[in-house]
Amino acid sequence: MIFKQVYNIGLEDVGIDGKALNRTILAIMEDVAGLHSSSVGYGLMDIDGSKGAWVLLNWHVKIIKRPVYKDKVVCHTWSRGADRLYALRDFELYSETGELLAAGASRWIMMNLEKRRPVRIDEELVSIYKPELDRHVFNEDIKDITAVASADYTQDYHIMRRDMDINGHVHNLSYLDGAYEVLPIEVYKTKEFNEIRISYKKEIRPEDKVRASYKAISKDCCQVVFASDSKINAVVQLEV
Repeated sequence: MIFKQVYNIGLEDVGIDGKALNRTILAIMEDVAGLHSSSVGYGLMDIDGSKGAWVLLNWHVKIIKRPVYKDKVVCHTWSRGADRLYALRDFELYSETGELLAAGASRWIMMNLEKRRPVRIDEELVSIYKPELDRHVFNEDIKDITAVASADYTQDYHIMRRDMDINGHVHNLSYLDGAYEVLPIEVYKTKEFNEIRISYKKEIRPEDKVRASYKAISKDCCQVVFASDSKINAVVQLEV
């Protein structure tokens, strides 16, 4: 089953060049995933958190052509099935004329929010989404990103109230926001990153003390790693 939703690119969605931000692309994909789940009775407000709620583990998004201010776009999403622990979901973002603008893949778990532990994904739940098992946007399977061993620099990162989500931890898009805050100013001003990979490894709660580390892997690729209590919370990798 392919689920579709139309979105308008507004002022808050673009940068100073009028083009859609990476955050906007990921936000659209996140939103359409939630709408798809709501359409089959498994949305944010439909399920009991003590039994399970969908929690994102990985993003891989590639931007082909950025929409601009006032554009209308159509986002497609579908389930690619699941094993006992992980569910896969893909995305395609199109212009009004049918031009492919971006593609994305994601991996999720069902989490018991009271116990903060994964819940087994059964075949009955998978079948509700009518998965497209043979339809995928990337040739390779989505996987965790390995954090580089060294960093160019490390700094404290202060969690803001606006970073929190309904589940009581830092929202997945806030890690992307944070990564852009940590980038060196010359990288931030001169690089347009069109491929985003994010691995979420350990949730950040409001009371956590977080350090962010930046590493230039090459002239066209960098990583920002968030860690607390000597454990990695997330790895954000940005590529031109």
